[in-house]
Amino acid sequence: MPVLDLKCALENAGLVLALGMLAVQDIVLQLFDRYDGLCEVGQQFHSRKGKGCSIAGRTMPAPYLQVSGGAALGPFPTRHRTERRLNHHFDSAQLVVQLSRVFRTILGGESRCQMTDKKKAATCETSEPEVGCPIPSAHDKLGEAHYFIHELIKNYHFPDEFRYSLSAFFQAARSTTLMIQSELAHYPGFDEWWKAKQELMKNDAELKLSNEFRVTTFHKSSLIPGSRIFAGHFKYGRPKSGLVMPLSPMTPTLEAFLSARRLLANQEHPHRQWSGEECGIQRTWQLSEIPERELVEFCIGCWEKIAVVVAEAHSWRGATFETEAKCKHSLVDYRTLRESEIFFEVEKAWESSPTEVVEPKSEGLKFLAGPHADSETCHTIAKGERIEGWVGGTSDLWDPSFVSMLIYSVNGEPISENTTVFFNFHEAVVKSLEMEEENERDHDGEEG
Repeated sequence: MPVLDLKCALENAGLVLALGMLAVQDIVLQLFDRYDGLCEVGQQFHSRKGKGCSIAGRTMPAPYLQVSGGAALGPFPTRHRTERRLNHHFDSAQLVVQLSRVFRTILGGESRCQMTDKKKAATCETSEPEVGCPIPSAHDKLGEAHYFIHELIKNYHFPDEFRYSLSAFFQAARSTTLMIQSELAHYPGFDEWWKAKQELMKNDAELKLSNEFRVTTFHKSSLIPGSRIFAGHFKYGRPKSGLVMPLSPMTPTLEAFLSARRLLANQEHPHRQWSGEECGIQRTWQLSEIPERELVEFCIGCWEKIAVVVAEAHSWRGATFETEAKCKHSLVDYRTLRESEIFFEVEKAWESSPTEVVEPKSEGLKFLAGPHADSETCHTIAKGERIEGWVGGTSDLWDPSFVSMLIYSVNGEPISENTTVFFNFHEAVVKSLEMEEENERDHDGEEG
């Protein structure tokens, strides 16, 4: 068999093997999702619970809510579940690329340096395949900085994780240019070429600020950015009216959202009967030195400028390098939390009349303003009483013992205040109104 055919055959074998593993992972994930056990695909899950949003590393149960009669409401989609699925598919796609690349590397051929996170960041092709990427460490550091941009986006509503990712981004961004110096310093003519690049970077206001922030976080003190929120009425996913106010950089967005949701309750229909209309909150992180710039956009801008320097360093050594940062296009979406994204009872209310009835399992049941036991009590019902409405589900954003709910009526009387609540589902019996009505019709038919 010709060498070229052998190379193609082995590369194709790598693709087939990787695709087979992808199929197996998908089947396993579907089985875990179908049966409400622990749905874990080699990852550590985090639970944020209580007012302080403390983090406890643990596996999270599949978000099903058991109701009387053995039925289950759900599965309830959660942002964590969706993110886990996206990561799963990304990792599997990476496996396809990596295995095919292994066969190509073993057999020899063109040298290609591709770095990826959740989105393609850059590719590098060199005219010297036997040498490979001329600055692999700098290239890797640029990828590390890009990774931390995605960590900033992912953790936008969790202050500690956001600040830690911000500090890590500034460190990785600065290290990228230091790596260029380290890897190319031994080439004749580099000092003169690099001196011109350094001068340009020193005169760039944003890159200068970025380095100052790095010095602060590395040598002086923690970097505490400022934060503000817009809270108010959203229609079809976009803000329409509301208030802008400062928010402590130590306060999780969800905590502020729950407060704003009650404060601005009169802006929304108490039973969310206006389809597409809901309460929402949009957070903005910024630094006092650049108050007009949103902070993640600032970091992306700095990354793109450093990527240009990395590309020029590749070019100086006869290689080509193309950058592509797609992190900007949906940044507003990441900054925004809307009711329907977190509280799935809102979408249920848009689409139907009340779907569930909740009763105490023992002597009484409290309906609270927040998802923790010391929250303000909005309603209390005794044994024999009932509340009808739309039950949401558990979430990895709060104590999984608590379920969110949108109330329509208490003991048959519609209410218009304190309709957005939480209850401990270990202390409750949740029934499907549709099933209850069907049982009543069957019972009436038997008696007739």
